[in-house]
Amino acid sequence: MNSSTVSQNGSKQSGGFNAWALMPIGAALALAVGGALYGMAQMPLSGFFVWAAMTLAAVIVGSVALWRQAQAAEQAEARAIDEIEQTHNALRRAQDDQVDKGHVADLEGQVAAINRSQAVIEFELDGTIRHANENFLNALGYRLEEVVGKHHRIFVAPAEAASPEYTAFWNRLGSGEFDSGQYKRIAKGGVEIWIQASYNPVLDEQGKPFKVVKYATDVTAQKIQNADYEGQLEAISKSQAVIEFELDGTIRHANANFLGAVGYSLEEVKGKHHKIFVDPSESAKPEYKAFWEKLGRGEFDAGQYKRLGKGGTEIWIQASYNPIFDMNGKPMKVVKYATDITAQVKNAAAVNDAVEQTGKV
Repeated sequence: MNSSTVSQNGSKQSGGFNAWALMPIGAALALAVGGALYGMAQMPLSGFFVWAAMTLAAVIVGSVALWRQAQAAEQAEARAIDEIEQTHNALRRAQDDQVDKGHVADLEGQVAAINRSQAVIEFELDGTIRHANENFLNALGYRLEEVVGKHHRIFVAPAEAASPEYTAFWNRLGSGEFDSGQYKRIAKGGVEIWIQASYNPVLDEQGKPFKVVKYATDVTAQKIQNADYEGQLEAISKSQAVIEFELDGTIRHANANFLGAVGYSLEEVKGKHHKIFVDPSESAKPEYKAFWEKLGRGEFDAGQYKRLGKGGTEIWIQASYNPIFDMNGKPMKVVKYATDITAQVKNAAAVNDAVEQTGKV
């Protein structure tokens, strides 16, 4: 039997010597020696045959022993190769496991960070609650055992939960569609809260949704504050003339009170410059240009101003020009709050004229 080695691609290649090939060579050599001795009359014929038989037997026994050694070496080599392959496979699995463990550790770290900072709740596709973290439970005032197994509708006003829109909302999530926005929810005891949230369907390995995870932030305080601001602005808009400008004086918007005071419609003023309300002789002055440069830098201005309404009608306003700043502290627009004081100015002028006339008498 041939001894062999295993190549890198796994195929066997012959090598070394063939033990069985020694048998005919040894036998021929023994017979040749025996024949020579017999020819030299050094060995009788019977002795020659005995010599030949013994020599052939020795060759056979030696060849078998060599074959067994070669077979044992080949088996040992095969076992060594198998052990090497097993070691390589184990190393590859260990490397893959290490990569998987690193990836899993990264994902677990991200989830833990989200759980520390946000309110998180998990649902079945039909809206049944699977789990909620401490942030969510604290925001809604529930314990975990009070919500697990219940439906999401416990956080929704009954009228909304009974609406077709609410059913469609969960149908969309169940089909794998994402949803986000600001939502009004009902906490324990009927307390109204507002959340900024996203509802995220989670897909399995086949790409089918199997649960929904909601990440939420309680924005109730901001919502109340915004409502307060909006209420104040609405109250101001009801009682005063309000107009908004770009920093260069281009008109962005004007409310009904302002438009009524100057006699224009919104379409007639939007996109035009503030100078349409100013006497041409005044708007051509360096002081007028400096006025808008000052506002553009974020500087406030207030006082009594003479302005021109539609058709050149003279009006007087008590006004403040207020630069509005963005989140970086840079001015982004100018809002003017004004009160029409034309009647008061005219009355004061009439009084002054009367006083002057009385003085002349």
